[in-house]
Amino acid sequence: MLGSGPDEEILLCMLFPHINRQGDDLVIENVRLNKKWIFNSSLGQWEKYSGYILTEKERLVMNYAVNGLDVRQTAALMNKSVETVKDYRKS
Repeated sequence: MLGSGPDEEILLCMLFPHINRQGDDLVIENVRLNKKWIFNSSLGQWEKYSGYILTEKERLVMNYAVNGLDVRQTAALMNKSVETVKDYRKS
C-alpha cells in the first residue's frame, strides 16, 4: 500500500498467496503490527482482512439472513435448494 498524501504511509511488507476455496486471494500482512489486508479483485481495492473470506454466494446468504429472511425465502430468491443454502450458511 503506497500512499502519496500527507496522511498516508508507505508500508513495507511481505506478500503471500492465501489459500482458500478459490485459492486466488492475495493478502498483505504487517507482522510487526499484526494487521492484514486482502485484495478485493471485484472492487479493485485492498480491504482489512478479518480472517474470514466468504464467496459471493456465502456473502449473499449472510446478507439475506441479517435482513431477516429464513432459509426457504433465501433459497427461493437465489433459485437454489434449501440444502444448498444451508451449506452456504455452514461455510
